[in-house]
Amino acid sequence: NVVLFGTPGCGKSSIINLLADEPIAQVSMDVDPCTKRPRWYEISISERRFRLWDTMGIHLDHGGDTENAVGLIREVSQQGGVDLLLLCRKASWSPPSELDQYRLFKEFLCEGQVPVAVVVTHLEWYDPMEKWW
Repeated sequence: NVVLFGTPGCGKSSIINLLADEPIAQVSMDVDPCTKRPRWYEISISERRFRLWDTMGIHLDHGGDTENAVGLIREVSQQGGVDLLLLCRKASWSPPSELDQYRLFKEFLCEGQVPVAVVVTHLEWYDPMEKWW
């Protein structure tokens, strides 16, 4: 179970489509978020099965978003537990709440027991992409 999390519009669904090598997750080309509730997708990579959890964008100043995150981790825990957290973030924008999101998932919800990887999206405007940082 791999849980993708981050702010709205950071590209979580697009990352799932990239990993699946086909458009299995709905994406939005405008400012309206398309993921309204957590949903998982099963994919295979090199003959290994993965369950990728697409989540709603998180604004920690909205109490409902924190409650949704808690509910998500409970649901994933009932289905084998969280194996990896993927923090998705835009290259050009890092909101102050991003560190709080990391802490919520890594330290509070997963009690520091789950590894975290960061996926940087929206790099298509950087030439070369490796110089964005």
